[in-house]
Amino acid sequence: MRFTAFLTLCLALSMIFTPLISIKAPTKSPTEGKTVSATQVNHTLKEEKITILRSESGKKETLPMRDYIVGVVSAEISPFYSDEAIKAQAVAAHTYALYQISHDVQLTDNYKKHQGYISPEEAKEKWGEKYEIYSKKITSQVDEVMDKVITYDGEIILPAYFALCSGRTENCEDIWGGEKPYLVSVTSTGDALSEDLISTVTVSAEEFNEFSSFDSATVPVISLDCTEGGAVKIFTINGKEFSGNEIQSAFGLKSNNFTVKYADESFIFTVTGNGHGVGMSQYGADFMARQGSTYEEILKHYYTGVKIEEI
Repeated sequence: MRFTAFLTLCLALSMIFTPLISIKAPTKSPTEGKTVSATQVNHTLKEEKITILRSESGKKETLPMRDYIVGVVSAEISPFYSDEAIKAQAVAAHTYALYQISHDVQLTDNYKKHQGYISPEEAKEKWGEKYEIYSKKITSQVDEVMDKVITYDGEIILPAYFALCSGRTENCEDIWGGEKPYLVSVTSTGDALSEDLISTVTVSAEEFNEFSSFDSATVPVISLDCTEGGAVKIFTINGKEFSGNEIQSAFGLKSNNFTVKYADESFIFTVTGNGHGVGMSQYGADFMARQGSTYEEILKHYYTGVKIEEI
């Protein structure tokens, strides 16, 4: 997903991540900043309009929060996913928006910075003749949970989410540094069943040398320091270290969970998952929903120790 990126500005301010689920290396931990309680999310925040910056036009657009959440869910998750997974995504998207508003962040529709968003017109273009069916499905699920938010110890959380992981999510501190007690590694068994779990990227020695000053005349000695979920924390080549995020960003890998081998003057990356791996797996959420889990059970699985509160 995309939500590898969903938290980049969170990390530049601050995250996901989303991500629930393509990522730029964070410049600031999403653990920094003030907190806001569910009781502080008053009717003004709940019902008033939200202003987002449209990345293509560079213009700001103001719309009702409910319409924004419908647009986020339409952009961020497949309409083929189960109802409870769509509800989980809607609550995460709403909570994320409220968290950022409380931190005085100007939200954009750029999924590499915040959450993706598409307008009804863009959704019609995306879905074609299926627009009415998909729009009705997503809107009805959003409406069922618009009064719900995710909290931890009474405070609104930063609900990272992403597309797909190795079968285990990542600890926030391992990926961005700094702890958030609700963003810790948990199992996500359904992800291993995805046909899109594994991807490969081949990088020539010349291209790699431009990035790392690797001497292509020598045989590289490579080592990987990985998290329990499989993400690469430190990539070392001939004694020179890079973060997994740096390697992912440099070569357009779907995630920083990868292995690599060198053959025929090329580096072959075998990549697992899609996204940063912190928080809720969208694919895993759908798998849980298909096994009978409710949206609340899904959210409480991926965000440890949280509550689903009404505002």
